[in-house]
Amino acid sequence: MTSINRFSWSQIKDLRNVAHHADTESRQNEDYKRRVRQLEEELNGVRARLQIAEQEANAPSPLLLQLQEEMEKMKVSASKNSGS
Repeated sequence: MTSINRFSWSQIKDLRNVAHHADTESRQNEDYKRRVRQLEEELNGVRARLQIAEQEANAPSPLLLQLQEEMEKMKVSASKNSGS
């Protein structure tokens, strides 16, 4: 008697279902891992853009620097004119 004859058809069907379920879970697990990697890459990109934006926000505006320079020139000019 072969080993397959030891199992009933319902047992074979159950084993197939268990194997199919395990295969499906394995594929889902791989899909989840792939999605986690994608989300980690996306998060790293967002963090990098945020860091750049924070650095830009903390830097003084070029217009402000220009105005400060002009004000300083005006003060120097005014002090020279008032001293004459």
